[in-house]
Amino acid sequence: MKNKILFIGISTILFCSSAALAGCGDGLAKGTEIPSADIRSEHVYEDGKCTDCGYVASLWNGEAAYNFESGTGTSEDPYIIANAEQLAFFAKTAENVSFSGQYIKLNANIDLNGMEWMPIGNDSAFAGNFDGDGHTVSSFKITNPTAYTGLFGSISGSVSNLKVENFFIGYNIADTSILGSTTMACSGGLAGSAGSAEITGCSIEEGRLFITASMGVLYTGGCVGRISAATKLNNIYADTDIFCEQYGDGSEVDCGGIAGASAGTRTGAIIENCFSGGGIEVKTKGENMFTTNSLIKVGGVVGDMDIGNISGCATDCNITISGKEQKKYLNIGSIAARKDKDFENCFSMDTQTFIRYSESLDFYNLDYSAQITRMTPEGVKTQLQLLWDSQIWSFDGTAPQLKLFL
Repeated sequence: MKNKILFIGISTILFCSSAALAGCGDGLAKGTEIPSADIRSEHVYEDGKCTDCGYVASLWNGEAAYNFESGTGTSEDPYIIANAEQLAFFAKTAENVSFSGQYIKLNANIDLNGMEWMPIGNDSAFAGNFDGDGHTVSSFKITNPTAYTGLFGSISGSVSNLKVENFFIGYNIADTSILGSTTMACSGGLAGSAGSAEITGCSIEEGRLFITASMGVLYTGGCVGRISAATKLNNIYADTDIFCEQYGDGSEVDCGGIAGASAGTRTGAIIENCFSGGGIEVKTKGENMFTTNSLIKVGGVVGDMDIGNISGCATDCNITISGKEQKKYLNIGSIAARKDKDFENCFSMDTQTFIRYSESLDFYNLDYSAQITRMTPEGVKTQLQLLWDSQIWSFDGTAPQLKLFL
């Protein structure tokens, strides 16, 4: 696929062929030197190389731009992000600006070159409207623990039409003071936390989340770590690998293929028309937990659905539990481990597996069999075709996928 990327201020010399003048040289004569910050040069890329002039884009080095590509932030004229430097500028600006009521749009696939990433909206939630426009942000890592960890930290606005892939999020919580004023560590491929937010038409793929802790509460999900306050997740595809280890006596673990937990005291969240694959592994080591029986909650779609509703969701997310001590309390479910409301039209593929490596670990609420239909992958896809929009989802593969990213 050809990806069109706009660059401003290319500090190099371009020798474009005459056939490429309209796209790469903007009318300059063949062999003309293009000084830094002189013109806007447009290239059409395939496999990182311009198909017209052969220019190879430099890899991101972690630096931020000084502005967006263009735009004023309105719905008619959104801020445009065209490269990694501008995405980093957005993240840096979001440290102090919520972007409430403003609009941001991605107009290119962005490779973050495996660099350490600072989540967008970490200290204060991102409250604007981010449209990925069918593009992908890939190849980043986060190894510095914060309360809210993902491509976005915390969201109270909207994110749509975005694919996030090939990322690694991994850290250890040995002291909750590193989390600031909260004892929660919320991690997800797209976002750590979402409250009063809407996330729709997003795909999270080829990601790994590796979180360990001796204290605090771990909320870890393929898409979002923790959702609350009427947040809506709609048309989400997540295929990630999650590993969470509790090795102390004072930590709690909530893991899910889409979200780690839906929690809060206000109107519950809604998770609908979502599919999760990949796998979740939770390991416990500590000798004593708290006195309740719901401190480890693992589900194929969401770990703890304390408040809210799940409808039209399906999963093939494998779940593995290991540990040695008897004083661990575990809730596990194909869709959700613990729930406040009933499920509606939810399905588990019969290829989904549950593995327990220690008989001393007691399972509670292994499944809500009366509300979950377990069937073959083909059977699940047949059911989903009756429920889901065929303009949005493709059912050609072994699992449903969003057409926008095919």
